[in-house]
Amino acid sequence: MKLNYKRTICVGFAFFLICAFWQAYDNTIPLILTNKFGMSQAWSGVIMALDNILALFLLPLFGAISDKHTGRRGRRTPFIVFGTIVAAIAFISLSLVDDAQLKNIDAAAAIDDPAALRVVYQQEADRTLKTPDGETFVLEDTFTEDELKTLTEGSEKIRDLEDQIQPLQEQYAALQPAGDGENGGMNDSVPAFPAFTGKDLDGNDVDNSIFSQNAVTVVNFWFSGCKPCVAELGELNALNETLKKQGGAVVGINVDTLDGNADAISTAKNLLESKGASYQNIYFPSDSAAGDFAGDIMAFPTTYVIDRSGAIVGEAMLGGIDNEDNMAELQKLIDQALANNSAK
Repeated sequence: MKLNYKRTICVGFAFFLICAFWQAYDNTIPLILTNKFGMSQAWSGVIMALDNILALFLLPLFGAISDKHTGRRGRRTPFIVFGTIVAAIAFISLSLVDDAQLKNIDAAAAIDDPAALRVVYQQEADRTLKTPDGETFVLEDTFTEDELKTLTEGSEKIRDLEDQIQPLQEQYAALQPAGDGENGGMNDSVPAFPAFTGKDLDGNDVDNSIFSQNAVTVVNFWFSGCKPCVAELGELNALNETLKKQGGAVVGINVDTLDGNADAISTAKNLLESKGASYQNIYFPSDSAAGDFAGDIMAFPTTYVIDRSGAIVGEAMLGGIDNEDNMAELQKLIDQALANNSAK
């Protein structure tokens, strides 16, 4: 019997593809179940085990059905083609469901109308809800509708104060000396960003040496409930991609995440993902020098430009970079930092 090399290679390649796909499936699906759908590791394991158990029954079943099938394309081919199409559609559906979830997160983050919040409270008050960490709670047991009213009224007052403070801070910043170390007027010293040790939102260790790794670093302070902060995340990511080509980077600091608050980190990561933002975000202890620096910020978003030595270039920029004037001002500071780096 002569060996058919072509058929043998094709069959071997087919088994190779099946094994490769199966490995990718076993590694990817558990991540989707836990990271995207918030399932615990236990439930993810149950579903993956159920998948294998169903295969024990479905494979023989479809094998027996295909044995009885006769057609121009053979017994197995129609089932293989149809099954592949169904699997592809199901896999794509997962991404569509994930996208829908991210849109819901984005919409929820944008809710700042007290009337809308009260409607949501009335609809969800007696339901058992779940935090991103899997803890369950009943909304009306956490705070009453009167307490919600107090909170929303307080938040409105805070936003009004921030709107009033921002122009004053901008006027104050415009009156300050440049502080460039040569003709800085009253203050000849160049302020530096406080030293820190902390982590990024993925748990990797970071410290202030990140500044020395970049020709320029744009540091953006924000928090998850700040609508202008969330609105500019996409622009900040685009800026980060531009700075990469110049040896720089954008670094975000969500003040809610200081001290490693797990709920705040989860919320921040979801918001960043919903805006397609992949630049590094970090946190550090709130009782550190950098924590005190962050605590003194009164308006958000606030953005600083840091040069390679860790020195703050110019003054803080208040407001989002989705404003053309703000972006132009920020670009001047970035260019100044890059010029300082080239001169060294």
